[in-house]
Amino acid sequence: MSLAKPTDPILVVSNLDARMKPKVVEKLFQKHGKIISCTEWSEGGKKGVRVEFDSPELALLAKTKLNGKVALKKKMVVQLLSEARAASTEETIDAIEKKLQKLEDGDDAEDEQGKIGKYRNSFLFNRGGSSGSAVWNGIGTTKTKRSQTLFIANIPYGRFKEIQNVFKDDPGFFQCRFVRNMAFVDFESIPDATRGMIKHQNERLPGIDKSWGGLLIDYDKDMRSKRNRAYEKGRT
Repeated sequence: MSLAKPTDPILVVSNLDARMKPKVVEKLFQKHGKIISCTEWSEGGKKGVRVEFDSPELALLAKTKLNGKVALKKKMVVQLLSEARAASTEETIDAIEKKLQKLEDGDDAEDEQGKIGKYRNSFLFNRGGSSGSAVWNGIGTTKTKRSQTLFIANIPYGRFKEIQNVFKDDPGFFQCRFVRNMAFVDFESIPDATRGMIKHQNERLPGIDKSWGGLLIDYDKDMRSKRNRAYEKGRT
């Protein structure tokens, strides 16, 4: 039986020493084929380096040769991007199930729901009994009308520009927009936006104390016509 031809030319390299910057990783990996790009990678709370090869075959060869190899006293974990995302999805589902169990048990309920109310974010999720989408958002149910754009709240002071790093590797991500002191994230489709909302709900930026709470995410409440204008402006 013949093996399926590999289709993913992108690797994710994790469990790296802090000195293993993209340029260092690129020099190590380029021995196994032509590299198109080598950049920092962050998804689902994990960090590493994203390496894109000229072909899927070269990426698979590099993975076979370098996965588990020691670099600066740490064993590198080398995965195809599709494998890394699948693992991240499984971990996200596990985390959501743990959150649900904590809420059902009455443990750490305030921590699990971030700072809803305390920082006047109770307007999120249209909790006032209004009719709407009734979509699970990661910590509760939002009744805001579904949209391909997300609104992000409870961002720590001075950390707005890091929001793009949270979402940039998500499937369907298109752009981040900052309007005054507000952040919006555009996706290619509503399902992509919904997955992004659930995945990153209550996520804390690196170095942020637990007392601050995590990001609060809901669908954008702007009218579709206004949202589409901003989306198309980004495309041009």
